[in-house]
Amino acid sequence: MVRRTRLASWAVISACFALAVASAAHAHGPRLVVRLNEPFEVNGRTYPGGSLMLRSVADYNPTASIDEVWVDNECLGLWVASKVPGAGLSSHDSVLFERNALGRLVLVGYNLRGNGADTAYRYRSSVRLAAASPAAAPALASR
Repeated sequence: MVRRTRLASWAVISACFALAVASAAHAHGPRLVVRLNEPFEVNGRTYPGGSLMLRSVADYNPTASIDEVWVDNECLGLWVASKVPGAGLSSHDSVLFERNALGRLVLVGYNLRGNGADTAYRYRSSVRLAAASPAAAPALASR
């Protein structure tokens, strides 16, 4: 009986800890949302268009962030983004895409503006991008 009570106590403590971590993670960073009307690619998977949401959930280290990536109502998981403070790349919050060899948009990162400073966030891409293809215009994002 004592063993069952201890197990139940550990289960309750573990559940409370998980909820606290999840709450803290979701409250960490801004949520960027962009609506795309053409097909785009995220992590090698093609989507016909739709809503893309990125949210920073934690700092991995001083030069990287852990982000949640969502397409419509599907969470694609957590990704690590390299941070470059003061990159001066955009005057607005924006999600960045490049075109691959097929001409499809591929998510490569985002830029955040705030308090007079800006930071660029970049994901590693396993997709070979078209060498001569210029980067697509950044999609302005809403928070």
